[in-house]
Amino acid sequence: MKKHQTRKRSSTRTSRRGRPSEDGAGGGRARTGARRRGRSKRARGTRRTPAAANGDASDVPRGERLQKFLARAGLGSRRFCEELITAGRITVDRAVVTELGTRIDPVRQRVAYDGESIKPERPAYYLLYKPRGYLCTHSDPAGRPTVYDLLDNEQRRLFTVGRLDRESEGLLILTNDGEFANRLAHPSHEVEKTYVVTVKGSVPDGVIARLRDGVWLAEGKTQGAKVRVLRRRPQQTRLQVTLSEGRNRQIRRMLARFDFKVPSLVRSRIGPIGTGGLKPGTTRQLLPAEIQELFSLSTPPSRRENRGTPNRP
Repeated sequence: MKKHQTRKRSSTRTSRRGRPSEDGAGGGRARTGARRRGRSKRARGTRRTPAAANGDASDVPRGERLQKFLARAGLGSRRFCEELITAGRITVDRAVVTELGTRIDPVRQRVAYDGESIKPERPAYYLLYKPRGYLCTHSDPAGRPTVYDLLDNEQRRLFTVGRLDRESEGLLILTNDGEFANRLAHPSHEVEKTYVVTVKGSVPDGVIARLRDGVWLAEGKTQGAKVRVLRRRPQQTRLQVTLSEGRNRQIRRMLARFDFKVPSLVRSRIGPIGTGGLKPGTTRQLLPAEIQELFSLSTPPSRRENRGTPNRP
């Protein structure tokens, strides 16, 4: 009788500890399955980088996406950096990487572009008033002046966020932050840019309505523009035009569809930032609050609500 009671108590302890099912499956199996699932989850959290693939004994943690690192280092927008990767011009630890999404450890691994080592630069954010007659390019075979001639003693690799054609003037942002540039320039993020446009002749209300509705160009229909008539005379009309996309020479081409010429075009505002007394040919650094506001405006609303806006320098 005592043996029977002892055996019963022992069975009860096993049942509480292992929580067996009615068919007798024990707790040992449940705990083993949990350990396996834990190892599986940990394994999914680590991806092999080129260093690990080339024989490194240890896996490198997830790290940073290669194209994001290149953009942060000032090579250009993230899309441009993706093109460099697929073209085979980027190496990680001397191994060519062509797969987008590859993750690296910027501290432990050596990244090179056409053989030259890449290291992230200190972020730079400039607001420049481009004068008429200047090009938005690093160099010109004809020797014409470029906006980079206006930056004194700046050694970092900067690029413009969007462009203005040679005959246009106004605000430009120059930076080496590829992620920031991509957000501001991409039409899906809808960062508005405002222009003061001088048009030859009197632009009728019907044309204004067409501009607001969108105009068919060679590559498709434009998004509707915000248009306000500042002054209208028989010989000349002055308009304020706000766009949330940035096609090549877009305003000039839209008005050309109605046989109007644009002798003067000035970008007066990018998002919330106006000229603020900035004169043609001069620059200033963007304030941290301005950088943060531009980054916030260029973040899709769903991401702003769910994740918040990352802090920028």
